[in-house]
Amino acid sequence: MFKLKTLKYSGQLFTFTKDGLFAFSKIFLRKVFDIREGEISKVLLMFLNIFLLISTILILKPVVNSLFLSKLGAERLPYAFLLVALFASVSSLIYSRVLKTISLNKIIIRTELFSIVIFFLFWLLLFFNLLEGWVLYLFYIWVSIFSVLSASQFWILSNIIFNSREAKRLFGFIGAGAIVGGIFGGYLTSLLVYFVNSENMILVAIFLLSLCIPITIKIWKISGEEVQTTFQEKKRFNGFVENPFKLIKNSKHLTYLASIIGVGVIVSKLVDYQFSAIASEQITDSDSLTAFFGFWFSNMNLISLFIQLFITRRVVGVFGVGTSLFLLPAGILLGAFAILFAPELWAAIFLRINEGSLKQSVNKAGIELLALPIPTEIKSQTKSFIDVIVDSIASGLGGLMLLLVVIGLGLSTRFISLLILVHIILWFYLVFQIRKEYVKLFMLKINHPKENTNSNLPDLNNESVIDGLIKVLEAGSEKQTLYVLGKLKEIHNPRFFTSLVQLLDSKSALIRVEALKNLYFYGNEIIDKVSKLIYDPNIEVKTAAFQYLFRHHDINAINEIKPFLIHSDFSIQLAA
Repeated sequence: MFKLKTLKYSGQLFTFTKDGLFAFSKIFLRKVFDIREGEISKVLLMFLNIFLLISTILILKPVVNSLFLSKLGAERLPYAFLLVALFASVSSLIYSRVLKTISLNKIIIRTELFSIVIFFLFWLLLFFNLLEGWVLYLFYIWVSIFSVLSASQFWILSNIIFNSREAKRLFGFIGAGAIVGGIFGGYLTSLLVYFVNSENMILVAIFLLSLCIPITIKIWKISGEEVQTTFQEKKRFNGFVENPFKLIKNSKHLTYLASIIGVGVIVSKLVDYQFSAIASEQITDSDSLTAFFGFWFSNMNLISLFIQLFITRRVVGVFGVGTSLFLLPAGILLGAFAILFAPELWAAIFLRINEGSLKQSVNKAGIELLALPIPTEIKSQTKSFIDVIVDSIASGLGGLMLLLVVIGLGLSTRFISLLILVHIILWFYLVFQIRKEYVKLFMLKINHPKENTNSNLPDLNNESVIDGLIKVLEAGSEKQTLYVLGKLKEIHNPRFFTSLVQLLDSKSALIRVEALKNLYFYGNEIIDKVSKLIYDPNIEVKTAAFQYLFRHHDINAINEIKPFLIHSDFSIQLAA
């Protein structure tokens, strides 16, 4: 007779039935990802939604790139870049007006329905070879706009249906859906294209996108009334009080930040052109080119995920925000040199992988951290301007440069590397400058929180500044102490060590966690003291303590921590 198997987890037994597995899933999600009762449906629907959206995009991008390059040639790409920049600017203005009059759920659903219809029309026209040249230009433009618009709509919705505390807990899990979707979509394309051909992959993308509509409706049904109220409030809050261009112009920090993003977009276009041109030269069959793009786009997501999980935090924590921003341009620099001296497919792949993976991991984290010292009200007014207008202008400039070099001067693809090298030099200069402004801004915020940023700024090397920081650590309020601890990860000065150790006895769990994160970058003199924090009542303190011990223990660190993996206290197991 068949005996039903059971599973023991968190002190409970679960049978392998539908109800048993559902109960196990709820416990697992709560324990591992901190998804609480009442949130599971929303979170899983959002995860599935972003998974399908990014999968759709990672099918469409390889298809449109391969068809465009195979039938029109790489020399036409600069024109496409210019048209995308123009249409994106116009679309953003129209979209911002529509956003003020129509509810968010209707905008999202209508965008998805409209995109499905448009993509189906593109499929018909491409399948029957009608108006092929114009269709490919329009197809390229709409895929580019749809990629930005759909992801933007998703995260607007996420920021509305989850409050800030929920977002901190849940966005990591939801964001994983985007990464998994990117990996799945690209690999699916590289496998299916040989059976259905490039044009018919559009139908696969349409099918996946159509699944997003009932999911969006369900999400809205779960959170509808609350979402609409919050959305209306956020729309009022996000209205421009001042001209965003003026705000950026009046702030050195914002000017450098916008400039770095703009230069990064220009370089990205140049890299995209080199990668696409070399690939299309060596892979002439459109289906093989689609498979190639799908495969390497997925590989980029995998590498980016690995860097994000295992490298980004350590690089940004150890070397600081400013230094970490050098990695992306340095990686592109190596790839550009490789193509300059050996314009082969391996060099193009090396360049594109460096650019794509580092941009979405280390560089993205650095850019987000650079925005921390900027007041929230200014940040809210300038972010959209930088994301849309600066990006569009930079894309257009990238297209114009390529037209001049490729069409005007008739230079080969390898010489685009020289253009990249010039921009990398400018990029390095801007990073040097923004590092100085970043340190000045957060020191000013600590010492003169209410003063105008144009006043005299304190010198970080000044002893009085160091003494002031120590005083905040020893006698400041919880809010002041947490702010300083968050910034001290950039300054590993032995003078702070004693004060940081004393904070391990703080009544605030948040302070204990942040103190441990700072001490991670110092020596191992306090292993015994940190070992006691494994039994701290707060799970985050436990986790931070294990991180410190694993970093600073001798070669037997794994053996020291192993017993805690089977500890009777589940919270200690989880932290270990």
